[in-house]
Amino acid sequence: MLDDERHILSFRVIGGDHRLKNYRSVTSATEFSGRGPVYTLVLESYVDTRMFTDTVVKLNLQKLAAAAAAPFSSS
Repeated sequence: MLDDERHILSFRVIGGDHRLKNYRSVTSATEFSGRGPVYTLVLESYVDTRMFTDTVVKLNLQKLAAAAAAPFSSS
């Protein structure tokens, strides 16, 4: 599922010979602006009982955070 208007991406992995049996993920991005700087909050929720999934999601979110912060870092 992809909802461009609400900024939501969802996918499922059903069956197969791998660690992600019955995996389901929903990722949403919400922009906030007001008196301060504009920022985007990215939330990812998932359903799976395997630690493998938690590790992959955490790594993806860390890489997303690093990519988002890169333009603002002073090198």
